[in-house]
Amino acid sequence: MTLQELLASFKSAVVLDPAEARKRLQEREDLARMGRALTRSPDPTAPIGLLKASGLTTDSIPGLAIPTTEADAQAVVEAAGLPWDPGYLTRFALWWASDERVDGMGDIVRQNWMLETYKKNPVLLMSHAWSDPPIGAGVVLAVEARHGTDYTGPALALLGVFATAETSPMADSIFRLVRARIMRAGSVGFHAHKIIDVKDEAERQKLGLGRWGYIFDDNELLEYSPTSVPANPGAVTVWAQAKQRGLLRAGDVGLIRELTRLAALEQQQPADTWVRDDAVLRSVARLLFPRVEFCAHTDIEQPVELEELREKAGAVAVMVTRGTDSERLVVIEEAIMGMAAALQEGLTGLAQIAEDTRTMLEEMHGMLEQIEATPAAAALDQDNSILAGAQDRLARLLERVDACSQV
Repeated sequence: MTLQELLASFKSAVVLDPAEARKRLQEREDLARMGRALTRSPDPTAPIGLLKASGLTTDSIPGLAIPTTEADAQAVVEAAGLPWDPGYLTRFALWWASDERVDGMGDIVRQNWMLETYKKNPVLLMSHAWSDPPIGAGVVLAVEARHGTDYTGPALALLGVFATAETSPMADSIFRLVRARIMRAGSVGFHAHKIIDVKDEAERQKLGLGRWGYIFDDNELLEYSPTSVPANPGAVTVWAQAKQRGLLRAGDVGLIRELTRLAALEQQQPADTWVRDDAVLRSVARLLFPRVEFCAHTDIEQPVELEELREKAGAVAVMVTRGTDSERLVVIEEAIMGMAAALQEGLTGLAQIAEDTRTMLEEMHGMLEQIEATPAAAALDQDNSILAGAQDRLARLLERVDACSQV
């Protein structure tokens, strides 16, 4: 029987009131340490936002293929509303993005996806980071019948295209890791418009629902994010092959660790998951890049970025005294490129701050001019010393902002 047929036959399946459903899911996360799959909202009537890491890359899906000719690729990209770039021809990836298996949270996500909202803004994000620029777009989506050794049933198929290296170095890094099969998983971000609670224990067992599990129905897709998978010893073979093919560099390890940290935050025991998985990642990385130091990072709440910069700096220091000339050049080049990217990102942020500050100062300057023209201001500041001093300070601040922008 299909999931829909089973639900129709159940007597204890009830649709929860949205406010009650949100309350239960928040309690599940807060009290049962069930990770961070729920998107919090101060509005109890807002749709319930969820993140579910159940996707997996694949080489083929019946009825949905990766384009192999430029004409086919261009047609697919433009049909999704994107301008064509010849660089997209080699930037496609295919995922089974979601299915109806019981997931790690004990839930089931019904595959009756509403895709209209996503198609208006079909973003691929890095670990659900809405505040960061997208790394690509989902260009073809469809619910297809999946037949595999571990699952048979409906599943959401997604064909994505990554931004080119020239457009986004971060997207290029993620694409190389996906292509190398180091990042094989994915996670859907969606609104569940209906939450079903099956109360009878026998009926729950028929579905395999977990202790705190629910069924999410009438699901509206918002975004899809490639994510890392829990590390395992088999990663040594995958990483070694990727390094041999030129798809993995020492500078990519920090990014893999950061994505793994973000994925761990969604698990039942985030801190324990992170410590375990990161230990395996660092062990594998040391085997492949023995001359690079990979520092431990125990605070799951903090990004791995600082450790990544330290690793690059440490690699430079080590390679100055050890290794062959070619090894020194490779590591130093990677370190410089990584630091330059981080510096550029920081300078871009500073430039925006400087521009915003200049706008505010110019607005203040205009306000002072308006105040200066009023009779009340003239009576209070008879010698014009107060307004003149304020104008002078604003002028000097504007000069400093301009100097920062030039830097």
